[in-house]
Amino acid sequence: MSALAGPETKRSLLSLDRIGRTYGGQPAVRALSTASFTVDAAEALAIIGRSGSGKSTLLNVLGLLDTATEGEYRVAGVQVADLPDHDRTLLRAAFFGFVFQQSFLVASRTARENVEMPLRLRGMQRREREQRATEALVSVGLEGRAGFLPRAMSGGECQRVAIARAIAHRPRVLLCDEPTGNLDEHTARDVLRLLFRANKQGMTLIMVTHDLAIARAFPRTMSVRDGRVSEGADSFLAAESLVTDLAGSLAAASTR
Repeated sequence: MSALAGPETKRSLLSLDRIGRTYGGQPAVRALSTASFTVDAAEALAIIGRSGSGKSTLLNVLGLLDTATEGEYRVAGVQVADLPDHDRTLLRAAFFGFVFQQSFLVASRTARENVEMPLRLRGMQRREREQRATEALVSVGLEGRAGFLPRAMSGGECQRVAIARAIAHRPRVLLCDEPTGNLDEHTARDVLRLLFRANKQGMTLIMVTHDLAIARAFPRTMSVRDGRVSEGADSFLAAESLVTDLAGSLAAASTR
């Protein structure tokens, strides 16, 4: 029996125990250090940190886009390190949906075709693909743009298509890496509303951001600083305060 068929833990959907990630090189780079936490089903979690803090590395490990070099990571009770590559790929495709800062739509395909692409790769029959794609586009308010190419849509609309593509296969976990980073404030709010709606419908939502205002909209926040993960925004706030104080000191020194 495949490891994917193992029983799901009732205590947590995702579980990290002293997870670390070190990249080889001269010198080696320790991007993530001893991260230990759990995420429950249907939870909404923001991961906040400055650029280069390790937050995207953490998200990639969570979504099986990268592999931890130490520690244990369990998805629905399954020890990820024990999975053969084939099962790991199946788990990533079935369990996770991804939304990035850029929409990464295929320019020559319509909105509907872009949403259908991952469903096609999973071998889904045409009728079901079309139904899933339509439902996803309706959920993001773009049923009227189904036949449009990306160049005929705004940046916000393209990002909404990317969300539809991410949720069309009904993943358990939606992982978002700075999904509002390229959007204006109004459009960013619309995108966040869509993501929280998916969460309220039962999808676990994990978002990486450097924006404290966005992080504060989440019921739970974790901070990443120099590869170390801590519960709450305290670590991030302390780092921001240090930067502000340093900038103030430098400004004062320059006027003397």
